[in-house]
Amino acid sequence: MLHALHHTKHHSLTQKNLRYDSYLARLNSECISKINKIDINQSTKLALEEINHKYRLSIHDEVKCQYDALHAHKVFYPDDTLESRELARGHQIACGLFSTQEFLKNYSVIIPGMSIEAAIHPFHKNYLIQSFQTTLNAISNEERSMLAEVIHPKVFDWLNLRVSPEEIQASLQSAKKNVTQLTADHVLALVDYCNSQSGSFNSANDGMRVWQISGSDTLAKISDCLTRPLNEALEILSLHENFRYEGPAFKGVVLANGAGPYRLARMQPGMKYMSPHWVSATSRPESNYASDASCYSSHAMSMTIRDTQITILNTKAVKVHLFNDVSSIHQGEIMIPRKPIMFLSPDSIDHSVRALAQSRHTLYCTMTREYL
Repeated sequence: MLHALHHTKHHSLTQKNLRYDSYLARLNSECISKINKIDINQSTKLALEEINHKYRLSIHDEVKCQYDALHAHKVFYPDDTLESRELARGHQIACGLFSTQEFLKNYSVIIPGMSIEAAIHPFHKNYLIQSFQTTLNAISNEERSMLAEVIHPKVFDWLNLRVSPEEIQASLQSAKKNVTQLTADHVLALVDYCNSQSGSFNSANDGMRVWQISGSDTLAKISDCLTRPLNEALEILSLHENFRYEGPAFKGVVLANGAGPYRLARMQPGMKYMSPHWVSATSRPESNYASDASCYSSHAMSMTIRDTQITILNTKAVKVHLFNDVSSIHQGEIMIPRKPIMFLSPDSIDHSVRALAQSRHTLYCTMTREYL
């Protein structure tokens, strides 16, 4: 299947009727039009709930119906048609509506440009602080010292984190060297995004993906109180040698869904792609979440099975595993910046690297040379 992707012919958008219309296209356009009219104020949550109630399940069901109608042999093939693009757009809108609603259970976004400290609900802040404290208690003294050096000394008091006098001293020494350190907002954003239970990473990513595929930035603006300090924090970590990573990266993704064929059409050998957000991956091939289980016997839409492994041969990234909750601190999580990556033919990949894929369907790519 995936090994034959580069032999598959697919239509270019320029070959299609640019006035393509369908029930799903109309649903998508109506929903985006409603989303664009949302103002960020006291009524934002209610307005989003109304749009979610009216459109999300209708869009989801239509995407599922069309996707399930695909012949099994076409499920993992690239498709660059306008029909495929509408499937991808609908899939992403439905995901974005759901994850943003979940996000607003933990954050009250009532004015544009709010800080994470102002928007976060107290119970969620306490949960994140407790989660980070549990991680601090679980890691080694050397790792605690590494964290202390990149966190501003006042943050430990502001977040009521229990650390040793030696770790406070390590933080103070870094501050005296005028090394840029993380603020409380940065730490909260990292701990929330890297938490495997909170789900905030979904809203952060979905908002940017909806913006990329539909041009609507409203959902991204709602989660901006998280993504803005997160992006700042990742840039700060990239300045610290202990948190820089260079080498291969591995990521499990879901392509057995309505967005899969259109995404695959942009991940063919020789093509460049740039994510609209930083990308979570791992430095450890065994921890990339891609499943070895066969999920190709049915072309029912997959929501949880990471059916494909993406192997990035060379990348520069940031280590963030020390901000994970305790259940995932040993998975080697890294964050890859928003830089172009080039997809490669499997035939050009060394057999020792291909062996890391085991029985998984795998796509290969690399960060482009100018960014390495």
